[in-house]
Amino acid sequence: MHVDSPAERPDGGWSVAVHGARPSELVPAFDPELRYVVIEGHSPVTPGWHRLPMALTDKNESIRTRTVRRIRFDMCMSPQEAIQAGPELDDSDQGWLYAWQVPTEPPRDLALSHREGRSRRAAMEGIGVTLLIDLPHRGETAILWSPRRHVLDASLERIRSNE
Repeated sequence: MHVDSPAERPDGGWSVAVHGARPSELVPAFDPELRYVVIEGHSPVTPGWHRLPMALTDKNESIRTRTVRRIRFDMCMSPQEAIQAGPELDDSDQGWLYAWQVPTEPPRDLALSHREGRSRRAAMEGIGVTLLIDLPHRGETAILWSPRRHVLDASLERIRSNE
């Protein structure tokens, strides 16, 4: 894993590229003092059909082994849970990760990955995103973004201390 130097972005935030990254190497970047990490669009299985226990409702009695594909869901967890899940995130689908951290409970219906440009920046400001991690596939280049340089620097220090 190779980390570039942080750079100020035109949107006023700060970002850094992390090359050759895996989710388990990136999730330690989250601030352990902030309660919420959202992982958007998690895909636990590779493309294709799979026989898995799945529910069609929110009731446990709805769980049955079904043939499914394209499973995607969002998760809200603590930074500690994200770190513990790191090895599993590495092994899921293509090892991609789109995750962000906020200090207060995240909105129930906001998907930052579905927004672009100013709309995404405004949404991130509005809910107080402190760190965003975007890794397209395991082993590729991740972008870490933060509105504040010192937050990004602290995130990188947590990553380095876990190498």
